[in-house]
Amino acid sequence: MMSNPTREAADTQEMIERSSLGAPGAVRLRQRTSHQRADAIVERAQQVRWPERTLLSRLPPDSRRGLLALGEFREFPPSTQIIREGDQTTFALVLLSGWAKVTALTDDGGVALLAVRHGGDLIGEFSAIDGKPRGSTITAVSQVRAKVLSSDELASYLAADPTATAAVSQTIVAKTRFSIRRRVEFAGCSVAVRVARVLVELDRAYGSDRPDGARLLDMPLTQADLSALVGAKDPTVHKALRELRSRGVIETGYRRFAILDLAALREAAGLGQPHSGQQATSSPAEGTGPTGAVHLP
Repeated sequence: MMSNPTREAADTQEMIERSSLGAPGAVRLRQRTSHQRADAIVERAQQVRWPERTLLSRLPPDSRRGLLALGEFREFPPSTQIIREGDQTTFALVLLSGWAKVTALTDDGGVALLAVRHGGDLIGEFSAIDGKPRGSTITAVSQVRAKVLSSDELASYLAADPTATAAVSQTIVAKTRFSIRRRVEFAGCSVAVRVARVLVELDRAYGSDRPDGARLLDMPLTQADLSALVGAKDPTVHKALRELRSRGVIETGYRRFAILDLAALREAAGLGQPHSGQQATSSPAEGTGPTGAVHLP
């Protein structure tokens, strides 16, 4: 049975508004950005060279253009729950700018930080693909701009573009590998090693070069967020960070981390140096600001 695009769009809008977007702040979210401004943002997104390992960086220009032509443009203020754990919604989002954090409830009632996502990333695709309830909550940490796609839109796009299907598969595999590594590390690595490994992973995905040769993680990640991502108590994580600072490996500031000695950080993480042909870091993205954050109008 063929789907009705108009009905599907209406269903997606209803799902969005029944989800966490129906909470306080929804009025602002339903006030649509002007079409001209939204079109300018999407057009700029087609031209940006996105950070490595994001979906938009993996797509060739034609596939990226096709993806960004889909869905509806939305803006989410900081602290907005874009997706809520347990919801039955099935839309996916392509992040155009901003930062979001992925969290889940633990058995003891706590909250675990599973990952962070940035402009260029695809989020919500698991439920969009398998139709099952959301396994995590995704919250805007900064102002987030995104294209919201229905599950049917995403499925049709992937069916028509094998290259895009391969790129989405690669991002899903990368997320799964990261989850597996974290489970292994939680079981067998000290907190100090886990802290170092999380910083290496964040640099690999989102780091950018600083003029003095350091690597900057310019993301709104607090030390409490880092503790949640590492899966350890704040005092233990703070002790590991102090040790890295005292050795001149990193420096920290308000929601800012800089890696001064990546080789030493990899050593602290028990990773050694990259194999021949494997890059230790990604180069700054064209179309980004000095901190590596993608700037859209």
